[in-house]
Amino acid sequence: MKMLIENDNRIKNEKAITLISLVVTMVVIIILATISIEAVLGEDGLFKNAREVKERNANETKTREDELNRIIKQYNNEIAKDFN
Repeated sequence: MKMLIENDNRIKNEKAITLISLVVTMVVIIILATISIEAVLGEDGLFKNAREVKERNANETKTREDELNRIIKQYNNEIAKDFN
């Protein structure tokens, strides 16, 4: 009988350890999820940084296009002067 009680107590202890492990694992997952969500959607998150880079690249592209058009126009004016 004593062996059955000891065996029963051992099983209860194993279940308790398993439950504690499950809770700890869930807490760690929640913490990691919170950090990940903050990194992606937060004030300095990936989406905001990507949007800023896209806008900056669009502005730089426009500036380069304007400069190229100015150079082409200047070149065409110089060519027109040579033919006149």
